[in-house]
Amino acid sequence: MILLKKFGLHNESGEELLSLLLSYGILNPVKKNPSGKFFKFSFVGIIVFDTVAIHSFPKYIKSTDAPDTKFTQILKVIRRYNHKKQVRCLTADENESVEFSLLAEAILLLDDYAEHGLYSNSIHKYIRNGDGEIIWDKTISDIEPFFYNSMPLYMEFYTRYSHNDEQSYIPRLHKHILMECSKLLENSGIASLFDVNLPYLDDDSSEYFGPDDYILQKLHSELDIQFDSRKQELLHALVRFIECKESNFAQSLHIYGTTAFEHVWEAVCAESLGNQLHTPLTELPLSVEQVSTYSSHDATLMEIIKKPVWHLSDIQPFAGAGTLKPDMVTFCKYNNELYFIIFDAKYYTFFTSAGKLPGIEDIDKQYLYHLAFKKFLNTCGICNIRNIFLLPTEG
Repeated sequence: MILLKKFGLHNESGEELLSLLLSYGILNPVKKNPSGKFFKFSFVGIIVFDTVAIHSFPKYIKSTDAPDTKFTQILKVIRRYNHKKQVRCLTADENESVEFSLLAEAILLLDDYAEHGLYSNSIHKYIRNGDGEIIWDKTISDIEPFFYNSMPLYMEFYTRYSHNDEQSYIPRLHKHILMECSKLLENSGIASLFDVNLPYLDDDSSEYFGPDDYILQKLHSELDIQFDSRKQELLHALVRFIECKESNFAQSLHIYGTTAFEHVWEAVCAESLGNQLHTPLTELPLSVEQVSTYSSHDATLMEIIKKPVWHLSDIQPFAGAGTLKPDMVTFCKYNNELYFIIFDAKYYTFFTSAGKLPGIEDIDKQYLYHLAFKKFLNTCGICNIRNIFLLPTEG
């Protein structure tokens, strides 16, 4: 294949990469081509295979100006999306972000270390006549006082001594895995793309920690006695790293990205434009009089949209399960007038030809959203309503 030759891959290694990309839904045959020799990437992110790093850009990026800068921004967006959605090791079959393998877990662990530092357990001890604040409960309980004029005097006392134990098994394991994460990014030549600080820590050799099943046993034992939620999350991340390393030991493919970038695009639009679909009516830029009819139960704009009611013979009418759900809606002021805007984020490559624009069914749906809010908007006296499609471009 011409594509594999461009990557410098031949024979078995090229066939292995092609097979893996097809199995994960990252590469798909072009259906319109009967020969089956043409493929398209259905993936945005980075693919590392042996010594090859493939950068798969979103389809709306057409120019070759400053590609590294643009790609770094794309990876930052995917990282933030995955963090907010708490995406973990999902496969392409789940029609969501593909964030799996050592690479994804390594980035998560490095981000956690940058924010919280090394895992540690605080050790608390009582010291007799030590420095610091006196622990009176312990002092009164354990030490006999000397009485003077019926007044108890304590000639000795207890203080609390605390320090972080960074020399036990789990903190040392955390340090060792962090160094493995750093080496993974460095050896792949992609550390600069993720804008993470790679730690350089003194760590033990892998032989100190034992086989993977023993490491997992130690991590699960620590989870049984750890009640701090943040530390629990870190321990789970360490478990996933070991499990991913074990399952991908013979595999030289690492992937970080998404096979559903349209979801990322929708989230970017909602974040940037301020989606108010689930905002309580009382928090919208409307007067109390305007929302008084609807705000008795702290309703949201989504809750205003009614469900269909079914009328069947010999059965009491009942509401259907689903209803219309716009991508995003928001109120904004323009020239001192309040506008209600219904947005629909479309992950299309923009062309002026009709075949590359939203179809009539998309337009129909936008007008249905308009009708769903019509009574509410009329009650609030909102006359300025806009239906807007959002298409990504480089500009």
